[in-house]
Amino acid sequence: MEPLALTIAVLLAKGAVEHTGALAGGAIYNLAGRLMALVGKRFTGDPEASRALDSARRNPGDPREVTTLASHLERYLRSDGEFAETLQDVLDSTKDDPETQHVVMTVQDNASIGKVATFGTVKGDVSF
Repeated sequence: MEPLALTIAVLLAKGAVEHTGALAGGAIYNLAGRLMALVGKRFTGDPEASRALDSARRNPGDPREVTTLASHLERYLRSDGEFAETLQDVLDSTKDDPETQHVVMTVQDNASIGKVATFGTVKGDVSF
């Protein structure tokens, strides 16, 4: 699985965004909103991919749902270089906010080794 696809899928999963948002403040919500707008628009006209996106957001704790979404993302990333570049640019834009960048890098690092991670309630310091 392509790390970019898995990273985006995890960030789009509703629960992951809600729980990591507590760590990164409002910036992670802005990031998720930008990603959701891009992915939702790209998935328009593809009912199967749209269902996968909705399902992953409703069931973020289910790695199968997140992986299914990542598979659809991967298909689009491979066939549409401009889409892939735009999504990467959005992730790269987090470099201006250290807390958001930390969350994105954590997700990317896990994605690069094929892990799907969801976050439960977080209290106190977190390190990975």
